[in-house]
Amino acid sequence: MSRRRWGYFSAGLGLGWLLVALWFGAISVRSQPAPPATGAQLLINPRQVAEALYPELPDFPKANHYIRQDNRRPAPESTLLERFIVYHTTVKGRSPLSRFDWLISLADYLGVNDFLRPETYPGRTYLTTNPMEQDVAAIRQLNRQQRQALVNTLTAFYARQAGLPTTTPQLPQTEVLPQPVPRNPSGSVLPPIPQPGGATLLIPPEPPRPQPTGDARFLLP
Repeated sequence: MSRRRWGYFSAGLGLGWLLVALWFGAISVRSQPAPPATGAQLLINPRQVAEALYPELPDFPKANHYIRQDNRRPAPESTLLERFIVYHTTVKGRSPLSRFDWLISLADYLGVNDFLRPETYPGRTYLTTNPMEQDVAAIRQLNRQQRQALVNTLTAFYARQAGLPTTTPQLPQTEVLPQPVPRNPSGSVLPPIPQPGGATLLIPPEPPRPQPTGDARFLLP
């Protein structure tokens, strides 16, 4: 075999082995299990999430009395909870797995963090009335327990979808520790702090009275 033919044969053989390696590599990659979903990969329809969570939030208003722009018919499927989720995940791009992020979005509605903008609020493109102002008023009427229930329910739901634990860690109980012994800078123990009435112990005892002698002894009681 000539040197040129041997070079062609070697190049073809190397290319064949490369294709075989790539093929088996692709098979091994495909056979590996998919990693758990992260916050950005949770592609869950907010409308379906709202429908699933409203039974767990009976006090949360639906605010679904709006009219669609295209056919002028009611849009009961557009709820306050759905719009809140869309605002959190799409408008602000915050993680649905973070309880702190949900609190930040809730702070936007309460007017203590960021300002909501009518041109980016969910529902403005398909409803005849922008629901932003009424949604803000509805959330501001919730009490503290209802707001906490909203944040906890949303965080737990998305954690379950991502396969994360949903239990809230219990804080350890506060233990009563013994008080440290007071010491001065040299390290010696300081005397105890005087208690009320302790100054009477510093009064010297009265000296004994002299006993009468002679006829004066008859005056004793």
